[in-house]
Amino acid sequence: MKKTISTIILLIAAFTAANAQKTFDRGFDDEKDVFIPKGTVSFGLSFSGSSGEIGKESGFTVMPSLIKDLDASYSTFGLSPAVDYFVKDNLSVGLKFKYAGTKLNIGNAAVSLDDDLSFGIEDKGYRRQSYQATIFTRYYVPFMGSKIFGWFVEGGLNYRYAQGINYTLEEGLKHGVYNDTYMTSFTIDPGVCFFVANQVSFEAQVGLAEIGMTSVKQSENQVKTSEASRLKFSGGIDMLDIKIGARFFF
Repeated sequence: MKKTISTIILLIAAFTAANAQKTFDRGFDDEKDVFIPKGTVSFGLSFSGSSGEIGKESGFTVMPSLIKDLDASYSTFGLSPAVDYFVKDNLSVGLKFKYAGTKLNIGNAAVSLDDDLSFGIEDKGYRRQSYQATIFTRYYVPFMGSKIFGWFVEGGLNYRYAQGINYTLEEGLKHGVYNDTYMTSFTIDPGVCFFVANQVSFEAQVGLAEIGMTSVKQSENQVKTSEASRLKFSGGIDMLDIKIGARFFF
């Protein structure tokens, strides 16, 4: 019995030692999988924007019997340049800047919850501008050794400052609440890319996870002030945070 146990232990030890010398290789470090070589510099630019009017002529109904006669207009704009340097094959570090602006004007809206509870909104406005600086790193992986199609994962350390105001127009004067927002966060954003020329690629990137600290300072009519801070964490693919852009490699 002792000989049998000793034999089994020796076989297990020999099998473990043999396999310890063999490391499973997924091919990430294979030279044929070099997607973007070390020493490359890339410049990127992504942007977004939209604008529209709702109910300017005959009114607009959202969720019948709840919000009626909506008369509003909106516009959004975003611009984000970036530059990075490849310190290793497929691995880069860089800087990114982002500006985003939002405008919303509500001329009129009738809110009716039931026959006895209804109220109107008119001459309301919202403005917001944000500025963000990011230090990021990216790692690219080609699809099955392709030199054209690939995916990447980007991790970024961000600092964001935003100004916003919610206001009401009264006799041509704005009365409202001003917000100053400061945020430091870490984000993970995956994406896909494809080359249309040797030095030009297009890409699509989506927000996946973010954790950070936000501090908000408010001032109502430049008289009353308040402050608040909170820890934010969000996870999961955000289909509303899809960025389309182009990159140039040198």
